[in-house]
Amino acid sequence: MEVLINSKSGVEHEIEIVVPAEELQPYFDKAFKEKGKTLQVPGFRRGRVPPAIVKKWFGEAIEYDVLEKLTQNLFQQSMEERNIHPIGSPKVEVFDYRPQERFTFRIRYETAPEVVLNQYKGIEVERFIHEVTDDEVEEELHAIRKSRRRLEPAEKADEEGYQVVCDITFLDEEGKPLPDRTYTGLTVDLGDESLNRDLRAELLNMRAGEEREAELSFDTDDGTEMRKARIVVHRIEKIILPDLDDAFASEVSEGKIDTLEALRDDIRRQLERMWNARYDAMLRNELVSQLVRRNPVDVPPMIVERILDRFVEEYKARFPGKNPPATFDETAYRASREAEARNIAAWYFLRDAIMEAEHLVLDDVDLERAAVEQAPRYAMTKEQMLEHFRKEPERTQDILHEKLMSFLIAHAAIREVSDEDTRGTAFGPRGEPPPGDAKE
Repeated sequence: MEVLINSKSGVEHEIEIVVPAEELQPYFDKAFKEKGKTLQVPGFRRGRVPPAIVKKWFGEAIEYDVLEKLTQNLFQQSMEERNIHPIGSPKVEVFDYRPQERFTFRIRYETAPEVVLNQYKGIEVERFIHEVTDDEVEEELHAIRKSRRRLEPAEKADEEGYQVVCDITFLDEEGKPLPDRTYTGLTVDLGDESLNRDLRAELLNMRAGEEREAELSFDTDDGTEMRKARIVVHRIEKIILPDLDDAFASEVSEGKIDTLEALRDDIRRQLERMWNARYDAMLRNELVSQLVRRNPVDVPPMIVERILDRFVEEYKARFPGKNPPATFDETAYRASREAEARNIAAWYFLRDAIMEAEHLVLDDVDLERAAVEQAPRYAMTKEQMLEHFRKEPERTQDILHEKLMSFLIAHAAIREVSDEDTRGTAFGPRGEPPPGDAKE
């Protein structure tokens, strides 16, 4: 038997194994004999069919079955003998059997990269800080108040404290409906600051059951564009907001808060927690990005493809029946997210290398702390949570990764920056952090 290994890169390899006919024959003879024990052929006692007869009737099928099993066995044996540990799913590239001559097969496989740690301590990153303003507290309080509004039927909306349920159909120049541009059952809050100003003006002058055509202006990159539309008003409702008083505070807090001022304080604390969590997530993402850039990793393509498969599945899951629009181009979508998938794959290997270098493992203190934090979430006691960790140790991986992130943050050079200058741009003040998760 000849074995040849060809490495295309540090993580991509091929192994070719050539088995001469004389070495194959013992495997075939054994298979013929075993098969003969299970056959019932006229003229022979059951289980006593001679191998020669078995070979004559079933030889080719049995030989190929033997070769398929031999492929996996010889591949596994060759890996173990050379202390090679493939990852992912090895793929048979060549399967060439020439009776009476030889059997050749070639398998492509990948291995984990050798990670060389260049720098993972002292990384300079910025962390935004946010000071919650009184206006933000009042905005949140108004949103809570609005969520508990009452609605009263009205014939006409004469001010902004109303909502209108209507249909809007955009029309072409000839007044015909544009395909896929009809919006039915829209609930329009006339107090919404983002509402089109012309639409607001039209709705303020319409009554329940009325229909009319109007021209609505829209701001575009090229200036202002006028669009024709047919508006049908189904009903108009006056928005009645509850009084802002101590009783309101008690009601929305289910009796936990007695005064309106205490409710405002609680809202401020919740907003502070929200901003801290948001900027902590951004800090982690930036730190991971910096680590991946500073510590290049030769990523196995199979791992990247597996991550891209997950991206596609997550995208399709957004649609009923997991059926995305016909315009969805999976190839283009995968290409657009390949760099992201490579970074996530690189982080998989990089984080393991850092944990090994720093001897980061979970100890009893880590598990106790995690059990105390997580037990209420699952209606368990601390002891039950610890037992859960013991029975399903894979559940502790997130705890270990959190320990790693805490270590990296503790050893990073973090500069706090006010987000004052970023509000209203990419993510402020109610924007979201960049996509991704430092735990990936």
